[in-house]
Amino acid sequence: MAEFNHLAELSFNHVIAKAVCLAAEIKLNFYLSAEAVDIVFLARELKFNQDAFKSFLRVLSAHDVVKLSDDEKTVTATEVTGFLDRLLSPHILKSSKVFDNLSNSLQKNTESWSITYDKRFYPYLLDHPNELKQFEDWCSLSAKDWLTPIFELYDFGMHKSIIDIAGGNGQFIRTCLNKYPHLAGTLFEQESVIKEVVKNKNDLLSQINFVSGDFFKAETIPGDGECYTLCRTLLNWSNSDAKIILNNCYQAIPKGSKLLIIDFVLPHSTHPHYKRAVMGSLNLLLLINSMNRSKQEWLDLVNATPFKFNNFYITDDSCSPEPFMPLGIIELIRE
Repeated sequence: MAEFNHLAELSFNHVIAKAVCLAAEIKLNFYLSAEAVDIVFLARELKFNQDAFKSFLRVLSAHDVVKLSDDEKTVTATEVTGFLDRLLSPHILKSSKVFDNLSNSLQKNTESWSITYDKRFYPYLLDHPNELKQFEDWCSLSAKDWLTPIFELYDFGMHKSIIDIAGGNGQFIRTCLNKYPHLAGTLFEQESVIKEVVKNKNDLLSQINFVSGDFFKAETIPGDGECYTLCRTLLNWSNSDAKIILNNCYQAIPKGSKLLIIDFVLPHSTHPHYKRAVMGSLNLLLLINSMNRSKQEWLDLVNATPFKFNNFYITDDSCSPEPFMPLGIIELIRE
């Protein structure tokens, strides 16, 4: 019976997922603090039935998202509550519906976002500016979680210049320039992305060289760099597309230069965060037909390209802030 109870509990995990996402959407964190808030008052403010609302809060309290009082009359914030707004992104809030098409992704080894929402994930965002803004805000916020460990892992200051390929809003290259003022920094991105970056003024923009292009077109990648980076980029692409991107980089960049792949590394099954890592990886498959790769899968990917593998740096449990799963830097040489 214990075995069945375990399975039954797992099958109800969608309940906490939906409850936590709704807590984020109603901005529950803005109503709560260390001071006790009356549940009847809060239900009235949120226009919820108070008995139904209590059932909702019980689920959140059972998972330490909020804290119900022993008499269940008041509720307070926990250390987790303040992070609810970090869930406000379509790739989190809308992913549960995509899992209704899980069998499609397993049969075809492809994404199911387009079946669920009529377009693939990124084209969908372009058609929904509010959700695109949510996703961009999430990317900027999450960068704070992974940038600090990355700079503890590798000394980017040893280089004279860095070209960040598909660097998005420039968060990584701006952080590099802030930490290492001697660096010459280049952001390589699609023209539309660069226009948005320039529009959102930043103190370091004057120090960045902008080059527009597409990493699926090798001839557009700058060929005069010393060190190139792909930061949290290849997790967005399947192995076949990732190989094309890496081969194009090899074609474009000069001999003797480095390419650093900075990305998540799926840990071993004994790792304390293995469960959340594999769930995140399956979520990537359904959203964008990609995955989080294990160390061996990363090695298999880069060894299928002409690059020479030089080193693999991986964060350990001591890094702070703690990333969602281990982060790695794969150092490749263009011979």
